[in-house]
Amino acid sequence: MGPGAAPAGARFSRPVRLALWQGALNAPGEWEAELREVARSAKEGGAELLLTPELCLPGFHFFGHSGFSAQREAVEARIATIASEEGLALCVGYAERRHGARDFWNTAVLVDSAGQVRHRYRKHHLWGNEANLGIVASDEDLEVVELDFPGPPSPCRVRVGVLICYDVEFPEMGGN
Repeated sequence: MGPGAAPAGARFSRPVRLALWQGALNAPGEWEAELREVARSAKEGGAELLLTPELCLPGFHFFGHSGFSAQREAVEARIATIASEEGLALCVGYAERRHGARDFWNTAVLVDSAGQVRHRYRKHHLWGNEANLGIVASDEDLEVVELDFPGPPSPCRVRVGVLICYDVEFPEMGGN
């Protein structure tokens, strides 16, 4: 197998380059600028998909003190704009206020490099103090979506599923 070739039996035609943001926001009010800066750096480093931490927006450390007032539509539109302008797929964790409620879902949104929301996953299994922070568990079905990467080096399509942190401890959840 030559450099960059996919292993035998792989479901994709080439490796996809991921960047993992293992940091935290410095200021929740500046999240868009910070996310854009990290996305730009990831893209310049050759990444095709940037994965952010759980509750990256507004930051787990800020959320516990002050919640997050931004609405889903606004947050996801801003993430989509960053993805399309930077030419980078993004999977961003954020505190999604539940429609008409005071509480939140712990959500990860997957946006392709064209700025289209491809998937939204809401955490099923809360851990530790999350419920006391106003986060509720989701019981929505798990999904797998296809995500296109235009390249370089060449276009490819991969099947992607999303879980958040403690959910990986529950393999019986299944999914398609």
